[in-house]
Amino acid sequence: MEKHLAKWTYWAGIACAVMALIIRGFQAVGLYLDFPGVNLGYMSFYKASFLLLAVAIATTVTLRPAQKE
Repeated sequence: MEKHLAKWTYWAGIACAVMALIIRGFQAVGLYLDFPGVNLGYMSFYKASFLLLAVAIATTVTLRPAQKE
């Protein structure tokens, strides 16, 4: 179970980081992506990527001692 959690949170964190880079890149060239009815900017994806990658790291660290036994 922990292996799946680490794998999925890692890839979700990478996906959020890529989305943040894409949205920020569009903003850098003057194209603003507006999501109708939702205040969703690049910072939301940026913070979500940090959270998900931290969960993936924490899961991997707690999983590692169990693998040595």
